[in-house]
Amino acid sequence: MSNELEAAAEATSTLRGNNTRASFLETDGPADSPGPSQAEARQIRKLAASRTSSQPPKGFDDGKSATPESSERATRTKVVYAVGDKVAFRRKQQIKHPDGKVTEELEWIQGKVNKVIGEGKSRRYEVKDPYYTPESNDGPEFYKSSASQMVPIPVEGSTLEDYEIGKRVLALYPDTSQFYRAEVKGTLNGGTQVQLLFEDELEGVLKTVSRRFTLDHKG
Repeated sequence: MSNELEAAAEATSTLRGNNTRASFLETDGPADSPGPSQAEARQIRKLAASRTSSQPPKGFDDGKSATPESSERATRTKVVYAVGDKVAFRRKQQIKHPDGKVTEELEWIQGKVNKVIGEGKSRRYEVKDPYYTPESNDGPEFYKSSASQMVPIPVEGSTLEDYEIGKRVLALYPDTSQFYRAEVKGTLNGGTQVQLLFEDELEGVLKTVSRRFTLDHKG
């Protein structure tokens, strides 16, 4: 890899690792030093595609969810969600670039089912971005979504199968509120944590993510 490519990859990893508050993961403690404000952090994520974190609102990560972990087969058969379920959901996000151009991109973020709308094939969901603030300028607080655009986060304490090495998954990037594609490289602590190589990371730079937030979905 050329020096230029290495520098670019390192810069990408640094942006992903920006931590403004305590991680969403239960095993992580508070940040060692204060980062930018919440509004600044969300703006960084929006403009630079960094993976900034947010301290979950009180009661968001209480480990309670009515929905077990989903496989891609379950997603295709329309998982039925309930109010309060924690999910990763895909939203459209407008990205404003330094040259003034605006592009629309899809990204997976943490969410919580706030309302169930309709029944049967017409069922839709109102999903809340629990990290929204009026100052964040990072999209609305509530989104309309469908089951095909959502993946359930397993209940805390669930018994989850180990993934095969090499499996492609959708995982919560450490110290962030966003999910990204990754490849399983190993497991730790009896399978409760997964070693992952995220897309666009330098080869060999692995991240450790809670099994609960490593979802059986290709993103």
